Amino acid sequence: MPGRTWIIAPDAQSLKERWDRLVKEKDPKKKELLFHPHLRKGEPGDKYVGKSVKQGLSERPERKYCADPDKVRAKLHQLLAEARAAESMPWDARTLRLHRTVFPQMSNWLPGEEAAQLRFQFETELERLKAA
Repeated sequence: MPGRTWIIAPDAQSLKERWDRLVKEKDPKKKELLFHPHLRKGEPGDKYVGKSVKQGLSERPERKYCADPDKVRAKLHQLLAEARAAESMPWDARTLRLHRTVFPQMSNWLPGEEAAQLRFQFETELERLKAA
């Protein structure tokens, strides 16, 4: 890749030697030469030794994922309805393993009693289908 040739090496040993030399170098000017900065229109791009960090990773707000309980509920009810409507196992072995794993995990996004009831109903249907 243009501007990032420092990471290219003919073999693993050469790459390790280049990396070690870069990391151990104390002189910023020599380090910059070893790093071969990524240039855009003659100016340092996004990868160079003298780059100042505007915001550290620890200062970023933590992202928290929260599933939409209505969407989770709808999907679980869809799977349950599919199982209830079947006279024999409606899924192949791989899909069954997936549903057996994912269904309980998805139910954790719902209130406790509702989640427990849905898990019970799903397992009951699976047992019925297994016996069919």
